[in-house]
Amino acid sequence: MTLFSEGLGSDSYSPFPSRGGLIYVPKHLLTVNRMKKSINSLQGIYERLDLYDESSERSNTARHSFGNNVFIVHGRDDESRYKVALFVKELGLNNIILDRQPDEGIIAILDKFEREAKKADFAIALLTPDDVGVLKNEAETQLNSRPRQNVVFELGYFISALGRQKVCLLIKGEIENPSDLDGILYKRIDGDEWKLKVARDMQKAGLPVDLNDVR
Repeated sequence: MTLFSEGLGSDSYSPFPSRGGLIYVPKHLLTVNRMKKSINSLQGIYERLDLYDESSERSNTARHSFGNNVFIVHGRDDESRYKVALFVKELGLNNIILDRQPDEGIIAILDKFEREAKKADFAIALLTPDDVGVLKNEAETQLNSRPRQNVVFELGYFISALGRQKVCLLIKGEIENPSDLDGILYKRIDGDEWKLKVARDMQKAGLPVDLNDVR
């Protein structure tokens, strides 16, 4: 037999399982109990938030080098490569030049490139007149200066991996650009005007760059 408190109807109670079967408990008591459990649960989550933040920070630190790694894509123009590498260093950033990185047992050049490319936060592609070529049906005409094939390949990789806003094109001399690059902004490496422009691009991309360091 179920007993109800005076002034409360059966709709004010809820069945609650017990060893002796079902007992009927006032709904307002169950609601209070559920609220206490919810508050305790939220309190426990709140106390652990600091741990989640620290873990996330450690993970990001291990995966990324504070957003200051600049991969330099280059061909055979050593003078231009040195100039860009020095510029990156003067800004307090780390430059990544593939052939200066340790092999660490890697045999395939593509594997080494992928390993180092994953560290990059920004890429500078040097398009210099290292090769010559012409369309097949124009073989009788004068050959055009072109960037190295590895430069074109690596440039495409970084445009896909980082986005165009984190890739800068530096062009030297008169070269035939790959047709897919038509319409993409670039800087000419002649003179020193390119340095401030590239530094601004880096700063806009989120790299820790102080424009006062541009020389």
